Amino acid sequence: MKAPLSWSEIPSRVALVTAASAGIGKASAMALAAAGAEVAILSRSQERLDEAAQEILEATGRKVLTIAGDLTRPELPAEAVRRVKQELGPVEILVANVGGPPAGNFDALDDGLWQQSFDAVLSPAIRLSRAVLPGMRSARFGRIVHVLSMTVRQPVAHLTSSNALRPGLAGLIADMAQELAVSGITVNGVCPGYTRTERMAELGADDPARLRRIEESIPAGRLASADEIAAVVLFLASDAASYVTSAMIPCDGGVTARV
Repeated sequence: MKAPLSWSEIPSRVALVTAASAGIGKASAMALAAAGAEVAILSRSQERLDEAAQEILEATGRKVLTIAGDLTRPELPAEAVRRVKQELGPVEILVANVGGPPAGNFDALDDGLWQQSFDAVLSPAIRLSRAVLPGMRSARFGRIVHVLSMTVRQPVAHLTSSNALRPGLAGLIADMAQELAVSGITVNGVCPGYTRTERMAELGADDPARLRRIEESIPAGRLASADEIAAVVLFLASDAASYVTSAMIPCDGGVTARV
């Protein structure tokens, strides 16, 4: 009998993590680096990337490759994947984490904001996947992990564009998972709930009274830490998750609990 696979060790795998200068992206990059992966992190600010890279180095002893750029620029995903291949090797693990789309109810969203939402959520997922798939198919190995939101499972007030577009990305994940399974490539989603990140402050959770109401609405009674979400990302990126594909794993403290 073979020894059981460990999700906490990913020796020598090459990983690209987007929106990784803070929050869930940075925590995921940290977890992958600690597990032994060669990690590249992408975000808009070189200064913040450098700070994140230094934190990861101090915590894990591993250097990371930094790539600054805005994922809404159509050429960036392919450029980033080429650079990772040149400096680290072909991308074997993609953690596609993107910023949240604009908040607001339906009446507050004009055509420009809908396009901005599409460019923030769906376009990067499509382009990043397109960029990494040739190498993954050639290697007959790949892990694509999308960081979505609990809006995949349940609408959240004042987040109309997320409520509409995140489930659309979940449909793409399911489609790709079926097509790519025969090639040894898994495609999964992680669906965080309320998590202590900068995004929560953007949504008004820096107000103590609102934060208290949010915590009272969560069966677990508290917000998640970014590290708790990253642990699920790490599992899905590991060899131990080789038979898990098309999963939408809720990490929301029970908010969207269902049979």
